[in-house]
Amino acid sequence: MSKFQELNPNLRKVLEHLISSQRLCKYLVYDTLDPVSQPDVQHPDELLYERISPVPRNPPVEAEPHSYITVMFDQFNPGGTYAVKEGALTLFVISHVSLWRLNEGIRPLAVMHEIDRLLNQRQVIGLNPAKFDQAKWIAVNDNFSGYQLSYKIAFAN
Repeated sequence: MSKFQELNPNLRKVLEHLISSQRLCKYLVYDTLDPVSQPDVQHPDELLYERISPVPRNPPVEAEPHSYITVMFDQFNPGGTYAVKEGALTLFVISHVSLWRLNEGIRPLAVMHEIDRLLNQRQVIGLNPAKFDQAKWIAVNDNFSGYQLSYKIAFAN
């Protein structure tokens, strides 16, 4: 991200890293109480821009029940030195409330756990491993809600 033009390739790396997890893909594809026991998702790349996307998504109340992840870069600022840009990798985990319940717990929390396993303290992009910063509950509307996760990232300026 030494230049903002590098954001797109870095975003693509994050998206591809996320779809590399069959467990994460199953949480998004199978709307059952036990998605991880379902067959592997044969074409995880088909989830891009549908269920895992860099395009913000606010499903309307009447939308079909599904779960989504939106990925974006946010909160850019000069690091302690002008040689570094700091920012956040922010992910929104949104599920229809009818899909929250799982045999193993709560779907958005299970998705968050899998995202954290894939990103926290791992160097997928940037100068250093991503560091978990915060998570907070978000409401989209009466039928969709979830969590916003943020990871601190840094790039050469």
